[in-house]
Amino acid sequence: MAEHVDVAVVKSHASDAPVAIDPATVAVLRAWRRSQLAGRLHMGKQRKDTGLVFTLEDGTAFHPDRLTDIFEWEAFQAGLPPFRLHKLRHCAASIARAAGVSMKEIQALLRHSSSTITADLYTSVPEDLAEQMSRMNPALKRSFKI
Repeated sequence: MAEHVDVAVVKSHASDAPVAIDPATVAVLRAWRRSQLAGRLHMGKQRKDTGLVFTLEDGTAFHPDRLTDIFEWEAFQAGLPPFRLHKLRHCAASIARAAGVSMKEIQALLRHSSSTITADLYTSVPEDLAEQMSRMNPALKRSFKI
């Protein structure tokens, strides 16, 4: 049986804020939501409505280690070099910077207290990063059956 954890409180008030996402991601999340609703019909009253986006079949949260394992497996299957799930945060910031997004906007996106922290941690852009991330998209869709 899959391991789950209780829903945790966010780390800070700033963490509990809307996140801007692109239309393609919105489409993927809507498809995932339809899948969840179908799962709710299948599970009936046994499914918990936690309000979480990615859950086990019964609606409870994935254990964070399980999500890390899924991510690492899908990255391997996509032929990507090993890297940690949290590295996606770095990738998003680096891609935004390469696209000309200001450091202040990236600071707000990442909810850092200072743009100096953002600049120090998230400014390198590997040349093949965009290509690697585009290879990851089909793998994530497969993993979450979207």
